[in-house]
Amino acid sequence: MNDDELYERLEGGLRQTPPPVDPARVARVRALAEQAAAARSSDRAALLAPPVASVAELHPRRSMLLAVAAGVVGVVAGGTAVAVTRNDDDGPDLPLEAIALDGVPVGVIASASVVDHTWGMELLLDVEGLSVGERFEVVYVSKGGERVGVGGFVGAEVPIRCRNTSPLMRADAATVEVVDATGAVVMSSMLV
Repeated sequence: MNDDELYERLEGGLRQTPPPVDPARVARVRALAEQAAAARSSDRAALLAPPVASVAELHPRRSMLLAVAAGVVGVVAGGTAVAVTRNDDDGPDLPLEAIALDGVPVGVIASASVVDHTWGMELLLDVEGLSVGERFEVVYVSKGGERVGVGGFVGAEVPIRCRNTSPLMRADAATVEVVDATGAVVMSSMLV
């Protein structure tokens, strides 16, 4: 088949006429529209209910496609859930290492742990009592002095639970710091 023949076949497919409109369906829609226009606003909800038993009665092919799509979504979601729950680097036996936070401001309650993942270090930080609306950044400092920003949060009226991760490995980390918008250290922990 050459290009001209292919073009002719494709163009023929585009010239197809749409299927005819079902006159009974058009009449039902018109009748509903007239009833809705004449009804009081409190009666409209009852009039908007379709006069057929189900969508499948009007659109059997669409109903089948929706069922197939729902099945595909279910399989994908199930596969994702299995992949997430099978992650060996997370779960109930997560290797948490509690760390002591120094310099916690008066009136602030804070606790932290780090996780030595195979892909980097994670900080689990719970804090409450910081100034509402104030911005804070979390920084890891490596043993070589490199500062790695790993996320941040805003002070809130509710307890804050942060999970900040970085490709910096636990063995290479020296300090975890929480700094305010000016860069001043608000609280920190020396990692041993």
